[in-house]
Amino acid sequence: MASVINTNIASLNTQRNLNTSQSSLNTSIQRLSSGLRVNSAKDDAAGLAIADRMNAQVKGLAVAQRNANDGISLAQTAEGALSTVTDNLQRMRELAVQASNGTNSAQDRKTLNDEYKQLSDEVFRVLNGTQFNGQNLFTGVGSGASAGVGSTSASGKASLSLSFQVGANVTDNKLNDQITISLSDLSNDGSIADVIGTSAKGLIGLGDTSGVSTKQAAYTSAKAKLDNLFATGSTLSASALASSAVTLQKSIDSAKLDLDKAVAAPSAQSDAQKAIKNLDKAISLVSSKRAEFGAVQNRFSAVIANLQVSSENITSSRSRIMDADYAAETANLTRGQILQQAGTAMLSKANASPQSVLSLLQG
Repeated sequence: MASVINTNIASLNTQRNLNTSQSSLNTSIQRLSSGLRVNSAKDDAAGLAIADRMNAQVKGLAVAQRNANDGISLAQTAEGALSTVTDNLQRMRELAVQASNGTNSAQDRKTLNDEYKQLSDEVFRVLNGTQFNGQNLFTGVGSGASAGVGSTSASGKASLSLSFQVGANVTDNKLNDQITISLSDLSNDGSIADVIGTSAKGLIGLGDTSGVSTKQAAYTSAKAKLDNLFATGSTLSASALASSAVTLQKSIDSAKLDLDKAVAAPSAQSDAQKAIKNLDKAISLVSSKRAEFGAVQNRFSAVIANLQVSSENITSSRSRIMDADYAAETANLTRGQILQQAGTAMLSKANASPQSVLSLLQG
């Protein structure tokens, strides 16, 4: 190898290697300080793109869980209202049974009848006044009632349909699903004269009173259509997890809660017996609807649990792409520091090597 002064190849090589080790050291320091393996697109362009899609998916799943919790809250509100209705119907039945006792005086029957009417009015007040987030859940109930939300037909029937997005709305695994709760056909069949508002024909000891009409309801319970919790899934590109084609659908059949006769005050023995029969039917139907709302709550709870598992798996996949491995990065840091020190020492020697030419000039 020729002895030259103007070009120091050894120094150039050492500088290049020193720059490489310095860059590696800087990368290790950045990853250890941030906790991320990918701090910019240049670190892993493809990985960053995949991780960003996963991050959007995780955020969508979190919102879907909140939506499902809103669905649980709505079902709890509706079920709680029906619980109050059940309590009132139970008390009304007690009064009807008591009124069927032939030993009751006219005053006794009037007292029973007054409480009975107050309870029946309370039933309709609860159904008319139950709201969730400002929206009436049981609309169109009672005399002259109109729909508070939803669509209203010419017959006065009202419907309320609420949808809850329980998917992440991501094309990759088709988590674009909704659960719809429909509370519909709460109609007004017209008012009927309360027994206490009629003349005392055939009744026991009740004089004429002014006509009093009472509200009545035809209540069709919630129809919860729960479609496609997880539609046919495609393979998730990053984690290679295939979502199975699971279609879960539950349709709660409509059932008319007919309180027309149940609200008739049990003023006479025969009327009391009819009221007992109708109240038994009303209590059975309300209890059935409460059970269905309970099933809806369990359904939403299952949705939330499934979303949590999906979110955990996707988050784990994203972590493997984005997060720094501290064991590996600590080793890289130590290696970079040693190479930097060695490179600096060798650069000093390489820069000094041309001085050997001076010995040739001495003489």
